[in-house]
Amino acid sequence: MRKYREKHLDKINQKRKEDYHNNPEKYREYSRKWLRKNPNCPKEYYEKNKEKIAEKQLENYRKNPLYKEKSKIWRIRNIEKAKKQDKQYYEENKFKSEAKTKAGIYNKKHRIKKHYCKHCGILESKKIKLYMHHPDYSKPIEVITLCASCHVKLHNS
Repeated sequence: MRKYREKHLDKINQKRKEDYHNNPEKYREYSRKWLRKNPNCPKEYYEKNKEKIAEKQLENYRKNPLYKEKSKIWRIRNIEKAKKQDKQYYEENKFKSEAKTKAGIYNKKHRIKKHYCKHCGILESKKIKLYMHHPDYSKPIEVITLCASCHVKLHNS
């Protein structure tokens, strides 16, 4: 049985995909039952694969050009909720917001943001955006320039 499975894995996976597309509700119900029986398994998997999951999410975000558009549309349709969320975030993270503002103003005058990622060395371009990362928000001018993937890895570690 195991040898057959190894030999015909592509065919088996193709059949599963076809079955799923023909009857997705059956597979959703199976997943729900499995999660009820194994409630800790997804948490354990997430803890083991945090970095890998973050990279995959970032990759999917970059691939989907509609994601940013959907976000903009949601903010336009729910302007009051968006304003409330922004205000709440600012109040909870006032020191962060002030540090970001000071760094942005200082960067315009003195160019503290570099044109390459300090972690991996990749250069800034039209496709690759670099971010200013604050290791310590009490020192708003001390920033590290990072690409998106290094920035996500740093925050997830």
